[in-house]
Amino acid sequence: MSGQESRLLGRWGEALAADFLRQQGYEIVAAGWRCRFGELDLVAQDNTYLCFVEVKLRRSTAFGTAGEFVDARKQQRLRTTAQLYLQQNPTGLQPRFDVIEVLAPQGICSMLQCAILDDGRFKGYVGFDECRANRYWTQEQIESLTLVARVLSTFLVKQ
Repeated sequence: MSGQESRLLGRWGEALAADFLRQQGYEIVAAGWRCRFGELDLVAQDNTYLCFVEVKLRRSTAFGTAGEFVDARKQQRLRTTAQLYLQQNPTGLQPRFDVIEVLAPQGICSMLQCAILDDGRFKGYVGFDECRANRYWTQEQIESLTLVARVLSTFLVKQ
């Protein structure tokens, strides 16, 4: 996976995590917050907690789960970064650290979705893998969409 593809997938994973948190009733108060100690992928709050969220995008779990990649060194860096965030943004909420894992087995192609229509009515989206497995797309369409995804990833990362 190229560096550009990796950065784009990371942004996409963080966007998915933020959407998930919003659906759970959290407000995203910061994304990609940086300081000299590190970066907080997401900072989210509800009525009780201020959550510092580390988002880990994985292509598989063959080498471990997302939580296993947040080792003691990374945890210390997150704590230090969160302390500075709290100094600059005081709150009465209880701080909490979370890890959200996003699986993207097809890499950049995992971002592709196809709309499912039933008698012309929109039913929702399914992912690239399901579209391919259920033969919603032909092999030629899959190859074309893969190329489009790679071109878009190059363009979006340069923004």
